[in-house]
Amino acid sequence: MPALNSDAVIIAPSRLEDVPGFHAALDNVARERLWLARNEAPPLEKTIAFVTRILNEGFVQLLAHRDGKVIGWCDVFPRSDDPAVGVVGMGLIKDARGQGIGQKLLSEALGLAQGRFSRIELDVRLTNPAAIALYQKMGFVIERQYYRDTPGVEAELYTMVWQP
Repeated sequence: MPALNSDAVIIAPSRLEDVPGFHAALDNVARERLWLARNEAPPLEKTIAFVTRILNEGFVQLLAHRDGKVIGWCDVFPRSDDPAVGVVGMGLIKDARGQGIGQKLLSEALGLAQGRFSRIELDVRLTNPAAIALYQKMGFVIERQYYRDTPGVEAELYTMVWQP
């Protein structure tokens, strides 16, 4: 897939050489303690293993780059307990939000994942109305609301579903 260049943002499939930038962006978003199910990125070795698996197994991971820096990501990979279900993971560093980059990432990722899964789902915090609105605009519907209490991360969440 060719890279998309729009407003100085390049959206392209992940490569192993992008892992340090992806890891830094993931850590940046996680340390905000507002959006993700973790408060920091996993160790770099685990991030390398995650991206290697995505690449080796043909799953989807797109990265948004601006000025040579990874500013966001969107991936779709099989749910661990049901490989027919895709799970979306995405994030943007603070300075990249509200510019349509998330919509571009998600739209392209869903296009690449379509046909691979019977359904695609994601979890989003109720305290993230901008993301909920984006997901609804992209055709996701709220399936359930639940409370997650994992060490260091407590949150009210929606599970949202997109049927390809």
